[in-house]
Amino acid sequence: MKRKFTVIFIIILAGCTNNPHTTVSNVNSKSSDSEEFDKFLTKFNNDSVFQISNIKFPFLIESYEMGDNGEDIPVQEFIDRTEWNIINLQYKDDYRHSKVDAYTQEIK
Repeated sequence: MKRKFTVIFIIILAGCTNNPHTTVSNVNSKSSDSEEFDKFLTKFNNDSVFQISNIKFPFLIESYEMGDNGEDIPVQEFIDRTEWNIINLQYKDDYRHSKVDAYTQEIK
């Protein structure tokens, strides 16, 4: 379950559209970059129209299934705009204390 969530999370972030006019103006502006990302993520989690407009469709989901011999078998699925379910990527601290699927999250 953890691996599937991690793969989906990475794919979602990779699938978000980039502004081709964005440039790095100051290498030492990590705090402002972090604040901008926080604003983006908050809006992405709370505004369904914003979320849809920042995802490239068809959206590719890559996951793995366990084969008969215990090997990982890659599985690909494409989702179009009409099949997309709005998601919330917000991490709540009580997730780490869950009895089922407990995990922690760190964004670098």
